[in-house]
Amino acid sequence: MLRSAVLFKKANSVITRAISAATGNRFPPEAAAALDSLPFTSPLWLTAGQASRFGVTIKAEEVGKGFVSKMPTGAEVTFYNAEQTSDASRVVSLKGHGRPVHALSQEPLPEDARKAIALAPTKFDSNEWISEMDIEGLGLTLTEGSQPVAVTFYFKEEEKKIVKQYYNIAQIKEIAMVQGFQQVYPISVSSGRRFDLRIAHALLRAGHENKFTSPFWLTLSGVQRLGLVVADPTAGTDISLAQDTIVTFFNAEQTDNPIKVATAAYSAKSQPRSSMSGRPFPEVVSSVLRNASHTNKFSSVYWITPKQAELFGIQIKDGAVPTTVSRTDGPDWRIYNLDQTNGGGKTIEAHLKQSNKAAMKS
Repeated sequence: MLRSAVLFKKANSVITRAISAATGNRFPPEAAAALDSLPFTSPLWLTAGQASRFGVTIKAEEVGKGFVSKMPTGAEVTFYNAEQTSDASRVVSLKGHGRPVHALSQEPLPEDARKAIALAPTKFDSNEWISEMDIEGLGLTLTEGSQPVAVTFYFKEEEKKIVKQYYNIAQIKEIAMVQGFQQVYPISVSSGRRFDLRIAHALLRAGHENKFTSPFWLTLSGVQRLGLVVADPTAGTDISLAQDTIVTFFNAEQTDNPIKVATAAYSAKSQPRSSMSGRPFPEVVSSVLRNASHTNKFSSVYWITPKQAELFGIQIKDGAVPTTVSRTDGPDWRIYNLDQTNGGGKTIEAHLKQSNKAAMKS
């Protein structure tokens, strides 16, 4: 007998525990509440297709007894509890493996890579993957007979395609080293965010060679802005950027106060920032925007004015209410969080990547 319910309606405030075995993420509250009400002790749920990719099957006596959810599109999806599979313990051990992640940054892989990995004939217990570029950049070696998963990325605007090779972390001889890199993946103190992989490779190598345990890196000017000093200004790590530009970074442990450096990085991560420049707002503006973010539960730290939105071709959501910042030197300032736009996050992310090199030099 099928159990059914319409899922993903407006969430209520019930505390729930149902988790997608494939992604490792919790179900929306109302959906999770419905799943939690069923007579199972395991919080993990998956579809028959996901079970197959996990290397387990739905027990014969449980087939047709899953929980049917109706998605917003109208399609019906049947979920089974881990206890309805042939090996619940394997489902537990592989939780989140339906969402392959980059072994270094722990960020989800691009959609094209996830699809290619799902179709690959060889299955691995680990959901962590690393690219051929990472292997070369970090001087890693592969186990004998390792075969990659080839992923083709298409770029319609440039009318070209690029093929990248991905390997599972189980195919790397230096697994312990890679796992160590995960703990110290380089973070920019100026933004509180992770560096892109090309810069991260050089910083990871330098950190490994010098046995640094801090993930935080900053420029000499950044050190000085915090009122700190470095023991040896000539011992930084040089990163070569485009147009023959070299930027020198120092690890927090090369300064006289690593804790202050870490505190600055954590503070920077939550600091409201301009979508145009990527830089933090003055404190008098930031305090207003932080309060607005807290009240409205905005997840983005980026804010945009109506004129900037028009410049980028970003549409403000209908009915979105701007946050007003009072000014003494002119008219009040109306500004929107990127959560109040229709897909503005990707546009601003691309814009800030282009301007990131200039920002690092300051």
